[in-house]
Amino acid sequence: MSHAEIDDEQTWVLVAGTGWRNDPLPKPQQLAAEAIGRALAHRGFGLVTCGWYGVDRAVTRAFAGELQALGLPLSRRLKQSCRGPMNLPFLVAT
Repeated sequence: MSHAEIDDEQTWVLVAGTGWRNDPLPKPQQLAAEAIGRALAHRGFGLVTCGWYGVDRAVTRAFAGELQALGLPLSRRLKQSCRGPMNLPFLVAT
């Protein structure tokens, strides 16, 4: 399924890590998180994440990079939710 095929009915995937500040991630976790982010973007899914350090941030950055490479707007495909004074890697209108 391509990103164009599910544009009208957005399918969203929630990615949540442990919530622990774990930057940098161990290399295997970093590579897996980046692969997930790229795959979700390439296949047209929307991403919901909390924006925490570690897995959340790695998935989000890879997701955003893939959307940029595809020429697709991040604002329609990323939703972030965070309690407290957290620096979200991407501030996007939802």
